[in-house]
Amino acid sequence: MAKPHIPDSIEKGNVDDPLTICGFGCLGGTISCASPYVGKVETFCRMNDIPYEVLSPGDKKSKKAPKSPKSTLPYIIHGSTVLSDSTFILDYLTNTFPEKITTKSSSDPFLRGMAVAAQRLCENHLYWGVVYYRWVDPDGASQLRPLFFKSVPFPLKGIASGVVGRGIQDTMRRQGFGRHSKKDVYKLLDDSLSALSDIIGENKFLTGGTPCPEDASVFGVLDNYLNQGLENDSLKELASKYPNLSVYVENMREAYFPGDNPSKFQENTMFK
Repeated sequence: MAKPHIPDSIEKGNVDDPLTICGFGCLGGTISCASPYVGKVETFCRMNDIPYEVLSPGDKKSKKAPKSPKSTLPYIIHGSTVLSDSTFILDYLTNTFPEKITTKSSSDPFLRGMAVAAQRLCENHLYWGVVYYRWVDPDGASQLRPLFFKSVPFPLKGIASGVVGRGIQDTMRRQGFGRHSKKDVYKLLDDSLSALSDIIGENKFLTGGTPCPEDASVFGVLDNYLNQGLENDSLKELASKYPNLSVYVENMREAYFPGDNPSKFQENTMFK
């Protein structure tokens, strides 16, 4: 059986077209989004003064909007372009708005490499800790599922919760965390948070006193660790062991999500 053709991601668009970021709303005290990847895209836009609007599941406009090409969030709608995956979205925005991009990578090769390593550490390891806590760990799953499925009518609510939960748990087993004990999973996450703390050190941002593009990724993950607002939060307990991570998150919040300019996803009531 022939595999379906998967087209390459579009690399550049029309600078004059309106931009919409599609993603979940905020969870608890998260400043941008319950999804670190959606938060990454919104943060990047704010870091570079790229104008945008947002669209979330449940919004009236979402019923008529194009669907995600890869069935994932975030995705963007930019004119006739509909693009998924946060990494390709940031590349697309960088190519489309070159005159707006002020957030640059470090000129130091070592720091550039460390920034990318920190991004991969967050996106390919610590991110899965968020999924594990919310869908596998009973402490998190018992709180998130009622929020996630609150708009689904009874009796479909229990059925949908079970189907989605089992699917995510299967994904976690294939990813690896689902094969470990709870204690072992959090030991692995603690090791990664310790390494990330060492990388950031006393820097205001990831590689120094000025932000780099990878800060958007790191912030999106750490904000969810520290501020998702669930009880008995093992992720917050782990991240809080490293005070400089909390300082880092506050620095990013103050720089790009000040009190008088909150995230546009704050208006979504999905998790409220």
